[in-house]
Amino acid sequence: RGQDVQVTLAKANGEEEEIDWLWQKCQDYSETGDPSVILLPNHKSVQRYITKIAEIENHDINDYSCERWGNNCYSTPNKQLSDASIPLQYLGNNYGSLEDSDDRPMTYVMTYHSSKGLDFNTVFLPCLNNSLEVLTSLFWFFLKLEDLIGSACPQPTVTLPSPNSYALKTGSPFLLAEPS
Repeated sequence: RGQDVQVTLAKANGEEEEIDWLWQKCQDYSETGDPSVILLPNHKSVQRYITKIAEIENHDINDYSCERWGNNCYSTPNKQLSDASIPLQYLGNNYGSLEDSDDRPMTYVMTYHSSKGLDFNTVFLPCLNNSLEVLTSLFWFFLKLEDLIGSACPQPTVTLPSPNSYALKTGSPFLLAEPS
């Protein structure tokens, strides 16, 4: 069962600032055997974040296509990230491996849907803007989380299976904050 934690809310003035701050925090909290995770509502957001983080690290990753799966293929991006020694990996849909974090600090990027049943000590929920798509995805994520940990989640103090939980919203009134 997870523990009760106060979620840290963070504010960014734009997507670039949000992703820069998020990537720095992921690197600060990821440790060998204790990865962090970025949870996003859909594959479009996952791909945007992977591409932007690769750009921060001075690499170009933007091809997510393959003949078999269309536009949600992560074999090539995961290999490019690994080859560039960027500790980031898409995990889900038979891509990525939790075992990779056993040997080095790692941050995983996942959709809300793919995260069900997994446990991370540091969880980041970026992209919490006033989008019906994001709000709908979050609603279903919290319902799944409620099944997972057995408590109601959409409350001001959210019960998450993570001592370090961050919710980020670009352009919101929240302040950048460190965990207490």
